[in-house]
Amino acid sequence: PLASTLRLLLACAAWPALLAGAVAATAFGFAHGVAIVAFNLTYLALVLALLALERWMPHEESWQPSDKQLLLAIRWSATARCRGWWCSPP
Repeated sequence: PLASTLRLLLACAAWPALLAGAVAATAFGFAHGVAIVAFNLTYLALVLALLALERWMPHEESWQPSDKQLLLAIRWSATARCRGWWCSPP
């Protein structure tokens, strides 16, 4: 059926499209002098898109039940990526 074909197409195209969009948005920010803002907004958008896609069409059904670590993972990601040159003004 058409729905399963579209779902398969989305499953194959989602990651390359998200990655290309994130790289393009970040490059746009660097080119226009707002590198840190562009990077942070792009990172947030990418995380939200991946969370939504993983809920809607999970890679593994057994990963769906909550392990009560989502907030911990978000906090770690937000703090760990802000160590080094990418969180400092250029």
